[in-house]
Order: sequence, then C-alpha cells, then structure tokens
Amino acid sequence: MIGNATRFHIALVVTLAALLPNAATAKTTKNYSKPIKKVQFSPLDAASLVVLEERQGLHGGSFTFVPVNLQTMSRTDHEEIISKAMDGRLRTRNPGLATKGEGLMIPKNMSRFSAARIPAGDYALVGYSGNMLVYQNFACVRSGSPVYRFKSGQANLISAEMLPAGGGSNTFFRFQIAANGSNNDLADAQEVINEYEMLKSEVSPAEFLGYAKFEDERGVVTGCGKGQKVIFEPKAEKANQ
Repeated sequence: MIGNATRFHIALVVTLAALLPNAATAKTTKNYSKPIKKVQFSPLDAASLVVLEERQGLHGGSFTFVPVNLQTMSRTDHEEIISKAMDGRLRTRNPGLATKGEGLMIPKNMSRFSAARIPAGDYALVGYSGNMLVYQNFACVRSGSPVYRFKSGQANLISAEMLPAGGGSNTFFRFQIAANGSNNDLADAQEVINEYEMLKSEVSPAEFLGYAKFEDERGVVTGCGKGQKVIFEPKAEKANQ
C-alpha cells in the first residue's frame, strides 16, 4: 500500500532548492492552481479535476506534480502546483464533514479535501509541503515519486492512503478530518463537490500507476531529482519487493 511509511524514505529538507537539486538553474515553468471557488468543471472538460485528501501534518501546504511520458520515459520542466491552503480547500455546508481543531485562524467550514483543475495525463508527485503557524516542512520521496493518471472530465481523488507516509506526519497540531468521524473518502468528497455549482463531476479514485525516479546528465538517479530521463517501476513490481 502506498501509505506504508516503510516503503518510503521521506527526505525532509529546509528549502525547495535543497529538495530539488539544480532548481536554481533549471528552466522550470510553474502553474499554480487557481482558487477553487473560481474554477469551472464539467464531464465534457478535456482537463481533469484533481481532489486531494487532507491529513495531519500537511495542512496549509501544496503538492507539486510534473507530467511524465511513460512511452518515451521522459518528463518536462513544467510543474502543476496544487494549493492545499484556504484558496484550494473545498468548503462544506455539512458541519459533520468539516474538519475540527485545525486552529482559530482556519474557517470552521473547511472540508478535508482540496481540488484543482489541471490538464489530464500522467503525473509524478515530486514534492509536497505543509505549513501550520511556525511549523513548515518540504518533502519528496527519494526512493520513487508516486505516479498517477488523471482522467479528463472527472474528479480524480487521491486519498491520504494513496500518498507517501499515509498523507501526513505527526505534529503538535492535531485535528479531526471530519467532525462526524466519517472516513468514507469517495462519498464524502462527492458530497462536498456537489455543493459547488460550477463543479459538475463524478468522483473516482485516481489511478495509481507506480513509481518514478529521474536520471540527470551525470547519471544520478533519485525520486527527488530534476533529471529528464524517467526510470519507471510499475506498481506490481514495487509491491513484490
């Protein structure tokens, strides 16, 4: 299972420059997700809606995805950055699905889900961050970045169990993911999405494909690197190790 922390060697670093070697010199284009309240989406959309579940230790941060081509085993320098802070978090009118105990500065109607509209395709999760008051962390997965397929015209849900280390870490700041204790990710995400008039979509689990590492021109291979060559391990092969 992806959430098994023993399968991941999480590399916590102080800055994104340290997280992604050569970040200062790479010609990287970054697309930051729009505030979710301004996003329109329907089943006819050629893009995809990506829905991320919030978990302990990663609230207030962002997820960085890069497109990967599994036919040519290559990646681009383009990044899709999905905000998990208040501009990306989905709100809910159902008090039972609202998070509880996130802090005095967080609105009481926040759900545990964030969402963004990005081009459909295969993506590697190359970095993620959390930010809560004075606590901040950046991380990547050196042993292999998870790769997901985001399909067009639908909401692709990445639950916390589909993320490295179960989607979070233990911190001093603790909250309940749903005030009513629900952990029915698909049903809860669908109910929250349905509250947004401009988001018309059926929520389905994102397809997990496997793990990617990146080889640079010096032959260095790591899940945290900026190399253009993709070294891909399908999920079945990784699971049997």
